[in-house]
Amino acid sequence: DVDDGDTHSYALIDGEGDTDNDGFTIDGSNLIINSSPDYENQESYSIRLQTTDSGGESYVEVFTLEVDNLNEAPTNWSLSSSYFDENIAADTTVAIISAIDQDQSDTHTFSLIDGYDQSTGNIHFYLDGNQLKIRSSPDYETQNTYTVVVRVTDAEGLTSPDLYTYLMVSDINESPTALTLSSTSFNENIAATSVVATLSSTDVDDGDTNSYTLVNGEGDTDNDSFSIDGSNLIINSSPDYETQESYRIRLQATDSSGENYVGAFTLYVNDREENAPTDITLSSSMFNENIAADSIVAILSSTDIDDGDMHSYALIDGEGDTDNDSFSIDGSNLIINLSPDYETQ
Repeated sequence: DVDDGDTHSYALIDGEGDTDNDGFTIDGSNLIINSSPDYENQESYSIRLQTTDSGGESYVEVFTLEVDNLNEAPTNWSLSSSYFDENIAADTTVAIISAIDQDQSDTHTFSLIDGYDQSTGNIHFYLDGNQLKIRSSPDYETQNTYTVVVRVTDAEGLTSPDLYTYLMVSDINESPTALTLSSTSFNENIAATSVVATLSSTDVDDGDTNSYTLVNGEGDTDNDSFSIDGSNLIINSSPDYETQESYRIRLQATDSSGENYVGAFTLYVNDREENAPTDITLSSSMFNENIAADSIVAILSSTDIDDGDMHSYALIDGEGDTDNDSFSIDGSNLIINLSPDYETQ
């Protein structure tokens, strides 16, 4: 002002260039910003100012105020995914980490931070640049969630808060791992279409259902002798130990997603006594008179289709027992109790 010693007041006024007047106030000769400025949201402000002297004369000018871009600490981070499948290989990348930082052109490094309750999952992972990798193949049935704590550091060393996240393992259907028969033996002579065993399978997928079939392949020699109804293994014809002592079958368990397990089994037939002996034979039906009392007059033997079966002998009452009292049996020996006399009998 050419008027030395004049005083002046200042005001924000409407008009061309007043776009951001509402963002400021004036206190005396101080220009005050009303809210904290953020370069990333607004890089400059346009205001229209007026100065008025003590005589009421005024001058108006439009100003552009520039915001200096200062480096700011990262505020957070994000993962490309919080889920990964079970059974993936060790050292697989499960997620890409991205920094959340107002300084969009800044560069960042990432660290797993121990010492928090939520750091328990850190030991299962490692960082390769911005890639979060798992150290060993995950198994949903063993562990299906992890928590990790990550810190972001920018190029000037400013860091984000230490923040945690959950990582979740997706349950993938897996094949049955075993097939079991309730029994691997059955008696001979059971009826055709008898259930000889109940089938069950081992599957890590809780609640999965399995179906069973007889399949071709190694060990399927006797598949045609059996059929399956649900989980029941059925023999088609009555088994006979003397004809066949064991059977070989090949079975498959298939889960609800079509994954399967195959196993070969040997089934054994239990030998059972099938029939009574069919005949008794004496080594001789003649003996001399005057042999001593308690002499063996014949050796007894039996006819029996059960090979190797043992037999005992007895004298019994009934038709034809007229002279039973004249004899006794010791094991398979037929013994005459008194010395026989031809002239008497």
